[in-house]
Amino acid sequence: MATENRPLRRRVCRWAIGLLAAIAGTAAAQTGACCYPNGSCSTSGISCTEHGGIYMGDGTTCAACGAIGACCLPDSGGVFCTITSQAYCTNGNGVFHGGGSPCTPTLCATTGACCVPASGPATCQQATPAGCTSLGGVFFGIGTTCGQPACVPTGACCFIGGSGSTTCEMLTTASCAAAAGVYWGDYVPCASIQCVPTTGACCFTTPTGANCEMMRPADCAMWGGAFSGLGTVCPTCTAACYVNCDNSTTPPALNILDFNCFLDRFTAGSPWANCDNSTAPPTLNILDLLCFLNRFASGCS
Repeated sequence: MATENRPLRRRVCRWAIGLLAAIAGTAAAQTGACCYPNGSCSTSGISCTEHGGIYMGDGTTCAACGAIGACCLPDSGGVFCTITSQAYCTNGNGVFHGGGSPCTPTLCATTGACCVPASGPATCQQATPAGCTSLGGVFFGIGTTCGQPACVPTGACCFIGGSGSTTCEMLTTASCAAAAGVYWGDYVPCASIQCVPTTGACCFTTPTGANCEMMRPADCAMWGGAFSGLGTVCPTCTAACYVNCDNSTTPPALNILDFNCFLDRFTAGSPWANCDNSTAPPTLNILDLLCFLNRFASGCS
């Protein structure tokens, strides 16, 4: 009986030896870098995929996994942040934020707080920027939550910006009033209105020479300037004679009317009347009258 089974035993042994050789050959072939989800790496690739890793190829080293940092990976619930290797992140269709980068609460956020107008107080909901726009809401930024901003209505506000020109921003009624702006209504977007310029170029003469600034017409008049019109920008202004207060052109250009003009501006508190450019209060005082008399006596040069 034992003799009859010898051929079978030999075949089984040969099959087992061949299987072991095949396994050994596979193990030898799969010696390369395996990048794991947690950012670690090994070079024994036979169990790489079984442990959720990404095999980088035979003969590769762990350098093939790249840097370790924050990765925004998509899943069924949206997008989440994990610290992993660049190779693993890219393989999972993620967005890698650089070696050493940390995960932050807003790094992978795609939504933010959106205040949506309603018949009563505005309501807040999480939405994408595009989704908020489609709802006619005000978007507070990626990563913000409804617990952070208060849904105070905002709208288009036209006001004079830092450059002196009229600009539009979405502001609350209180913020718009503080900026001396014109409020167009709750949730009215800037794109739907056109701000009418309220300033223009004003050329005026000071004791130190000619100047141009963006001003309102009334402010330009306070400086005794020449207003170029709403919406105009500052040109190169030609210096005028300071003591020719009324800008007369009929000879003699300097006359008693210039004194009357100076006194009117001095009484009105115009900064133009600060002839001696004093800075100590009160800036307008008797010394400015003496300064004007001396300059008048010297004439226009």
